[in-house]
Amino acid sequence: MLIVDFAKYIKELLLLHDCVILPGLGGFVANYKPAEFNPARNTASPPSKHILFNHNLIHNDGLLYAYVSDVTDHGYKDVQDMAIIYIDRIHKETRKGMKYVIDGLGYFYLDKERQIQFMEEAGNNFLLESYGLPFLQYREFEKFPKPETYHLLSPEANLLARQRRIRRWIYTTAAACLVAAIVLVPVRTGYFDRAGIDIPTADSFQKEQPVHAKPPPESKTPVASDTETEYHIVVGSFRDFGNARQLRNELVREGHKARILCSDKGYFRVSSGTYSGHSEATGHLATVRRDYESAWMLSN
Repeated sequence: MLIVDFAKYIKELLLLHDCVILPGLGGFVANYKPAEFNPARNTASPPSKHILFNHNLIHNDGLLYAYVSDVTDHGYKDVQDMAIIYIDRIHKETRKGMKYVIDGLGYFYLDKERQIQFMEEAGNNFLLESYGLPFLQYREFEKFPKPETYHLLSPEANLLARQRRIRRWIYTTAAACLVAAIVLVPVRTGYFDRAGIDIPTADSFQKEQPVHAKPPPESKTPVASDTETEYHIVVGSFRDFGNARQLRNELVREGHKARILCSDKGYFRVSSGTYSGHSEATGHLATVRRDYESAWMLSN
């Protein structure tokens, strides 16, 4: 007489293991899928673990018998005898053309070649890490502009840009000094007086102005504010969001202020930190490369 609910223990084992064998019948095998996004349908599904069935895995590995014996206090031999009855019942019902249903898992059936097959119940997910994460149907409320294309800053490019700025500053200063010399030297040496050139004084300009004239309004030139540049230390770049989130969580556990950046080419980039100063970001990049050799810096 069958007194053990094997279906219950099979489902418990599938949450903990990737393979559960029913000796003489076949084996349940896990099939993992990453998180999926469908922009066309506006849907998102979490990472999942689905169950396939292989009728060639028939040799007993002891996992099912040992687990049931441990949680029910039945002897290993007694559990084995009860399992033989359970598996024999599945064979008999499927040979009659019937389905043998395991609630919450799926059902067994015979195909056209008289081979036993298994169909998983729709909506199942045996991945514990995704417990409580539902299938989502979302709607876009607001369109955000695409971020500017990120570019990699290398020490060589940075040095060349600095040299160009210094040369530009030197040329500008030299030109200003030359113009000042052209104007001031003749005045201070009295060149215009010796040449008979009449230069009006400041008083003459003031006398020509009306007494009650108001001074012209001061022109206020708006000061352009520079947009602050942010420097990101990128540790990894992925097409799949699930892989990016897994690396982000790992960095957070290590103490980094990690975040996920979206690029305009569809990649999810994982940053271990964001900085407003280039020197600070460069120092952090050197530290991160001790554990992540391929880390690099980008700015926007």
